[in-house]
Amino acid sequence: MLAEILPKILVVGRDPALLTGLQPVLAATGARMEVADCATTALTAMVAAPLPILALLDGALSQAEIGQLIAAAHASTGTHPYPIVVLADLVPEEWCRRLAEGVLDDVIPRAQTNPHWRLRLDFVLRACDRLRELDHLRETAQGNAHTDPGAAVEKPAQSCPL
Repeated sequence: MLAEILPKILVVGRDPALLTGLQPVLAATGARMEVADCATTALTAMVAAPLPILALLDGALSQAEIGQLIAAAHASTGTHPYPIVVLADLVPEEWCRRLAEGVLDDVIPRAQTNPHWRLRLDFVLRACDRLRELDHLRETAQGNAHTDPGAAVEKPAQSCPL
């Protein structure tokens, strides 16, 4: 039951060494780690409720698989529902473009040590939380502008002296 309450971080990859290295880093976030070892399983996990708070994609997956997963995550809600991070040693030009476009949230070198992974993942999660808060405040402010009781009161028409 506790596992259902904890937010999930989805890890998409097949490398046991990567999964072992991520385990303590993700445990420190207070979230549960859900592993998908193929693109089909990952697609289901990326769009099923509850949505993950973060998706970590192994750069060892093919670029086509990574592109498909990113597209599915964005198409499922029509927005950027949660941060998507790729862990890779080599960064192709396409990922740099996707990073600049905001489709990917970060590309973290796999060779970095655990403290650096934790730092980068915490930064991505905090930035995503701040953007959600900003969107919520923006929506609230727009809603208040439309329902402001002071704005609904009409001023009496003034007559012009003849």
